[in-house]
Amino acid sequence: MGRNYRNIDVYAVESDGWIDINKTYECIFVEQFGLLGATHTASLYQIQIDDQIYGKKDGELIGDMATHLQLNEAVERAMH
Repeated sequence: MGRNYRNIDVYAVESDGWIDINKTYECIFVEQFGLLGATHTASLYQIQIDDQIYGKKDGELIGDMATHLQLNEAVERAMH
């Protein structure tokens, strides 16, 4: 996709209290670096959960802006 994009696989265990299921989520982040690499930010571009894609694809927002903002807020909380 380009040099500022990074593909990440997130491995998680989903549990309902009875059974644990190993899951893999495919995520694409857009990274931005400040002058001389002094700062770094990463924004969620796309996440695929099972057969559903959330975020953006080919530069176009999939779904609604509220869902996209919620995903980015969750990523921000996880990264800090």
